[in-house]
Amino acid sequence: MKSFRRNLRKRKGAVIAETGAALALFLPLTILITFVGVEVSYAFLMKGALSEAAREGARSLAICYGLDSSIKNNRGLANSKVFDHIRMHNIVNSSEQFDDPVWNSEADPPTVTVNIKYASDKYGLPHFPNPDPLHLGDGFVVNGNATFRLH
Repeated sequence: MKSFRRNLRKRKGAVIAETGAALALFLPLTILITFVGVEVSYAFLMKGALSEAAREGARSLAICYGLDSSIKNNRGLANSKVFDHIRMHNIVNSSEQFDDPVWNSEADPPTVTVNIKYASDKYGLPHFPNPDPLHLGDGFVVNGNATFRLH
């Protein structure tokens, strides 16, 4: 009877040690996979938001062009009438994120193309990814663009 209890205790101790070893290996891996999944999801959210901001900018520029074609050669006017009004918290913080619009009046139909970028730590934007122990976000840039037909 004593040997049975001793073997049972040894087995319980072995199970505890094996469980601890498995947790030591798989718990950090599970946390890492979860973190990567969340950050990739956030990157896709940023890409979608930037594309939406570019669509909104291109559409507004096309409408403004129909009312006043001088907006085509005047970035200050484009900023004040369109780009200054497009904001998305910690994704679109500044009109400087927008590149100069590309006007293609020779196309059929004529179009305007707007490009926007999220550059980590620029334009008042937060660092991405956060936290960044491997410094992967130092050159991180996400772009969005849209083309809209001129009226």
